[in-house]
Amino acid sequence: MKKIVVIILIGVITFQVASGQLAFKEKRQRDKLLNEGISLILEGEYELAAERVNECLAIDSAFAPAYLQRGRIWIEWGVMEDAMEDLDRAILFDPEFGEAYFYKGYLLFGQDSSGTDA
Repeated sequence: MKKIVVIILIGVITFQVASGQLAFKEKRQRDKLLNEGISLILEGEYELAAERVNECLAIDSAFAPAYLQRGRIWIEWGVMEDAMEDLDRAILFDPEFGEAYFYKGYLLFGQDSSGTDA
């Protein structure tokens, strides 16, 4: 009886470790895609950046930094309603995400943090 319990416990622990590795791999892939997207944004390659950010969101649909970056892309394309929705999602998923508030303020007031027109 003890052997059966030990075997079951080993199986449960092994499953938990394997699940954790899968989550870690997904997180690494998500972060890699986001970093590629940010690099593409900085290079002005917004269409490719949007693809990377969307792939990132397909992995983790509650990842606030990805919504922020997609919001930045929407702003660049002049699609302000979609930008606002993504910024609101970024804030929803991470209420302490200051950069999302900055861009939302930019959309609402058209000013940067110094109070001058952007």
